[in-house]
Amino acid sequence: MINPRYSALFEKLNDALEKLHSIKSDNPNIDLDCLNWFVEHVTKNYHIFKSKKSKEQLDTELNKKPRGHVYWVEFGINIGSEFSNPHYAVVVKESKYTSVVVPLTSKKADIPMWIQEDDAIIPIGNVSGFETNDTECYACISFIRSVSKRRLSSKVNGKFLKLKLNSRQMDKIDQVINNRFTSVPH
Repeated sequence: MINPRYSALFEKLNDALEKLHSIKSDNPNIDLDCLNWFVEHVTKNYHIFKSKKSKEQLDTELNKKPRGHVYWVEFGINIGSEFSNPHYAVVVKESKYTSVVVPLTSKKADIPMWIQEDDAIIPIGNVSGFETNDTECYACISFIRSVSKRRLSSKVNGKFLKLKLNSRQMDKIDQVINNRFTSVPH
């Protein structure tokens, strides 16, 4: 017999997926993508809550993720124009269980459709240590976000990378964050 609580949850999930499937979208798998997003979040949260209740388990969220260091971040499957999927990001602020990160991107020949003119995407210069050595990078300030430290990894494609922005690059990012998010419009 199915738990009555689960029956109600399955009904809500089915209704939501049917609504998504009925949307006319460029993505024919929008319902499956959202279901994968849901499963991903349930799985990650299960492990987070389990580790917080277990004294024997090392809580990886407590590991240091220092400011200026660049990590491979699993942003997950997000909604609309939010930043999603794995991407490099730099830590701008660290808390006990989370880090505030700014995604990084490399220079593109054509400006991607998801980048708008008002997005604060600034050149920060070359960053050493990527798989392809020096890479000219841009900081996507508009996509600043707080994430669980569990999303941050130094391992990319089976190799550990040690990437860190220099103080000049961090100063550029700080200046745009301060101007964009803390300045009072006149």
